Amino acid sequence: MVDTPRTVTALQTLFADNTNGDISPQDLRDFLVSVMGRTKYVWLAPGIFIAATGSPARAVVGDTATTEDKMDGWAFDAAAAEAITTTLVLPAEWNAGVITVKFYVSPTNTDTGSVRWGIRYGEIADGDQVDEASTFVGNNFAMAGTSQDLEIETIGTFTPATPFLRFAVLRDGADGGDTYNADAIFHGALLEYTDAY
Repeated sequence: MVDTPRTVTALQTLFADNTNGDISPQDLRDFLVSVMGRTKYVWLAPGIFIAATGSPARAVVGDTATTEDKMDGWAFDAAAAEAITTTLVLPAEWNAGVITVKFYVSPTNTDTGSVRWGIRYGEIADGDQVDEASTFVGNNFAMAGTSQDLEIETIGTFTPATPFLRFAVLRDGADGGDTYNADAIFHGALLEYTDAY
């Protein structure tokens, strides 16, 4: 037998039918695969970070005259290593598995060089030093060449040992692989994980 994930509407219809005793063992298995192991998200907005290395600057991006239509972010320089940092606690429903990190970024000109984006995460448990050594995840990502177009880059994956993390976002403009010639804007990071329920 194949267990088939069902939509919420299909599950609601199924349980409404239980007044007639119509729920089968297969229906119950389908219910379990529908509600367990789902992909969940944590959004890390620009405002929760502080500058940590170099001089990254808060930026409001957009050519429109309507201020409300512009987007918040951090501007990372092309010539130096810069970083911003924050802390977070992963949700209790996180299954202690792999987390995928995606950056929401934009270029500030038409250059198509690569940006050396990355994260450094530190796993901090009770009794650990707050400046425990961190682990790097990242790579070079080519910019699309259209100023202010949103780009979503999959930075990589990591599997932390603790739910409490020190989390830094960095651009290493001094790295030889970083060839983009202008500020690159970071608009936020999306963490994707699988729930444990």
